[in-house]
Amino acid sequence: MTALLRYLSGYVRVELTGYATERFFNLCTNHNIYIWDLDHREDTYEFSMKLKDFFTIRPFVKKTKTSIHVVKKCGFPFLLYRYRKRKLFLFGFLLGISIVYGFSCYVWNIQICGNSALSEDTIYRYLEEEKIHVGTAKREVDCEKLESLIRQHFSNVIWTSVRLEGTKLTVDVKENLITAEPDEKEEEEESAKDIVSDKKATILQIITRSGTPQVKAGDKVKKGAILVSGRIDILNDAKEVVDYRYCKADADILARTSYPYETRVSKKAQKKVYTGKEKVHYSFWYHRKYIGFSGRKISYRLYEKETEKVQLRIFKNFYLPFYLQKDTYKEYQLKEYEVKKAEAKAEAAKDLDLFLSKLEEKGLQITEKNVMMSTEKNDYVFQGTILTEEKFGVYQDTEVLEVPKEEGIAENESE
Repeated sequence: MTALLRYLSGYVRVELTGYATERFFNLCTNHNIYIWDLDHREDTYEFSMKLKDFFTIRPFVKKTKTSIHVVKKCGFPFLLYRYRKRKLFLFGFLLGISIVYGFSCYVWNIQICGNSALSEDTIYRYLEEEKIHVGTAKREVDCEKLESLIRQHFSNVIWTSVRLEGTKLTVDVKENLITAEPDEKEEEEESAKDIVSDKKATILQIITRSGTPQVKAGDKVKKGAILVSGRIDILNDAKEVVDYRYCKADADILARTSYPYETRVSKKAQKKVYTGKEKVHYSFWYHRKYIGFSGRKISYRLYEKETEKVQLRIFKNFYLPFYLQKDTYKEYQLKEYEVKKAEAKAEAAKDLDLFLSKLEEKGLQITEKNVMMSTEKNDYVFQGTILTEEKFGVYQDTEVLEVPKEEGIAENESE
């Protein structure tokens, strides 16, 4: 910005020689005359100074018996003088400055910083709701108000900073990544629930906190088998059921389970072979509208497209609503080749690793992998079983039974 102001007001590059050059600089300092880019060579000093200051230093030159002359003239006033007879050029130059000034009144770039749990798209959508987007007039952006609104809307945001620099709006946020747990656990459902098996398994361990266990360690269960019942039998002294109490079963159950695995790798595959031919097309965009440059069609039958899009800017934070896009088209051909066993095994190993990682994401512990390869006419087949240990059981409603009647009461009712 300082360099821009100097250019607009004009400045000169001068050379100073003479007897008392140091006194000359002292006089400039005492009269608040600013000089920069000072260069000293033997008895000669070269430096830059503002155009208006240049016309005030004649008394200093006379007093210090020094000599000064202009080496170079720089800035907008000299440019106007140089092209004073070229009115069309001058008009275009002034028009360009006016357009740039008009663009400087709007926000053309929004940057989100510091977010981790919150995605950028989520914050962008909220800014859109508050009518803050690319193309919004800067006078409509109240940074302090927007900071407060963001903190109120997103409960996990504990600090935020919104600032306008040039035509760039920067939103910095800091999130509270520690989620407070509730003091009391709310019961999901008050109705009675059984814990049942959702697949075949072998029970390794069972620790029951509420309910009636129906299996023990070492038992093999089928799908749908009740593991822990939500019905508790109330017995009399004769060990007879006289009543039932119902609850939501609660237990830690560890079971050994198995998952079938199968993948196929074709014996014939196609791969891309690049020919080395490529074409580059450039296009110009205003905001989201295509303006043009190159509209040629691609003659390649098969090609791969790579796109780079850059937003134009004048200074670091002075973005413009213009984008330059570079599209690179690379021609390739598809060639068929025979897949060898080693390649098939490597591809199958990658697929198996992905399958196992998905199981581990669900909290399963892999204990054994039994995968064998066989060969068919067109494919290599990899199939087998993955043995795991996992927390086991799902909930289902408990069947409510009628309370059994005592024999004495039944006889009295029959009489």
